[in-house]
Amino acid sequence: MVVRVVGQQFAWEVHYPGPDGKFGRTDVKLVSADNPLGLDRSDPDAKDDINSENQMHVQVNRPVLVHLSSKDVIHSFGLYEMRVKQDAVPGLQIPVWFIPTVTTAEMRARTGKADFDYEIACSQLCGLGHFRMRGFLVVDSADDYQKWMADQQKGSQQAVARRSRRSSSGVLLSSSRNWRVRRSSSWGSVSPFSTNASAAGSHDSL
Repeated sequence: MVVRVVGQQFAWEVHYPGPDGKFGRTDVKLVSADNPLGLDRSDPDAKDDINSENQMHVQVNRPVLVHLSSKDVIHSFGLYEMRVKQDAVPGLQIPVWFIPTVTTAEMRARTGKADFDYEIACSQLCGLGHFRMRGFLVVDSADDYQKWMADQQKGSQQAVARRSRRSSSGVLLSSSRNWRVRRSSSWGSVSPFSTNASAAGSHDSL
């Protein structure tokens, strides 16, 4: 699976391409408080994209390719249980990959800690709010991952329908973010490192 992770002060933005396997276009002109990374919802490839902030879901025993970048300053993507640590640099798309082999539920059982989470840390001093820049990786079983993705799609479609109704009623809308676990979007161009051409998509970079 291929995801995009964008660091910003002080959060990790996670962008999934949706069932079509294509990342939607981003445009710096669309950046706003509601759409911090400028995802263009008029792009057909963006209509099924899923976004989340500080929460990344992956499927167990499936290789994960992360296209890593930063919106503002240098951050460092630290996922230590997966032996991953990579700087996120503004203007660059850096590929990093791992294969999760133990689900979050299994790790909680092994450690006896019901609140165990795989943490996504920022290990680069990135500003006054650096201490609170932390996200979480959730490693799901295949069934749980599909259920989670279906829930995200349902929420996304409902959000699109609400925006459409408001727009047709003459209410002025700002660029709106997609339904999210918390908040998120995407940025920059995807590295050609991925062999999945459809997952690479098309993006406008800084």
